[in-house]
Amino acid sequence: MNIQLKISITILLQTAVSLAHAQVLDSVTLQKIGDQLVKMEMKGREGIAKPGDNCLRDKDGHFLSCLSAESSQKWVTDFNKDGWPDAVFLFTDEGLGGGGNAYGFDYRVVLLDGKRSIINQYTLFGGGKFSYGHLDIDRVKDGKLYATYNENPMSRSYGEGEDNLKQVAVSFSFRDNKIVEDCYAACPLASMKKQIFKKDNNLKIDSTLEIDDQFNEDYTEIVHMKDGSKFVASLSGCEEPDLYFSRTIKYKIALETDPSAMKEALLYNLQFLRDNTLFKTVINNAVVQVNQLETSRIKKDKNEGTALHLSFPDGWKTHLFISGNKEQGSFITIRFEKPKNKEGMMDFWESMESKRKLCR
Repeated sequence: MNIQLKISITILLQTAVSLAHAQVLDSVTLQKIGDQLVKMEMKGREGIAKPGDNCLRDKDGHFLSCLSAESSQKWVTDFNKDGWPDAVFLFTDEGLGGGGNAYGFDYRVVLLDGKRSIINQYTLFGGGKFSYGHLDIDRVKDGKLYATYNENPMSRSYGEGEDNLKQVAVSFSFRDNKIVEDCYAACPLASMKKQIFKKDNNLKIDSTLEIDDQFNEDYTEIVHMKDGSKFVASLSGCEEPDLYFSRTIKYKIALETDPSAMKEALLYNLQFLRDNTLFKTVINNAVVQVNQLETSRIKKDKNEGTALHLSFPDGWKTHLFISGNKEQGSFITIRFEKPKNKEGMMDFWESMESKRKLCR
């Protein structure tokens, strides 16, 4: 064997060993990364933690929440295809004194560099005590996460029992610099521009993009108003757009007692949204209907708030709510949705199963 061939074989073997080592994260390393995730989370929460403790307490020493992050070598793969292993962590949050009283969990897809440092993390909803479903990982392999979303019997109404619980298979990949549920990529809203407010109207806008409990993208924008209040807006859904706005203002008793004041407040906020968002047409339809609305139709509902429900010829529906109290202020909520069928928006599991059909 000539010298050049020996050198080539040696280089290939060294490269193979290096790559094999790159795809390995031992249990000690995973635990260190998990501890780091918990510390990062605790820094962003209210409460006091004792040294070496993963629980947060209030100033009186009462537990607020206890956090933990665990992984497994079976949950290691290279999600972003950069040659370095990444990992999935089960992140658990036990609140209100622990013991599962306010139990919730999610999964963190954690991207790492060659030094095992965290580049980024992405959160997938896992479940809560009364959530519609609980996500269970089946396997993590070849840059993908495969899981089953099982119906949570605690989410059912009293007397429904636990027969025929629903379940849906889901999978997640890293694409376009984010984690995406594979079937969501086939959703009509997946290709929709993720923007709500106009960017050229001198508004101060903060935005976030997350994954909701149906594993659709949930895009949120917060506009900081001149009076100190905030307009919170979100756009989510798969086949059925759900456009949501909420604003909390200084408490006004007239918004509980005076239908004319309620109508005026709704019109003012609808007109602001019409003039400052990319959804001018659908919002203007609501402006027209509310403007024509007789104040005698504006009444309190059983929850001591005011609710109006409007429908438009193009299939969009609008739900408008006004409520509030002296301690927290007056709440104005405006929701636009476009059901796929005339019967109304699909329920949770109907929507989940309908999305499966899009990517078959």
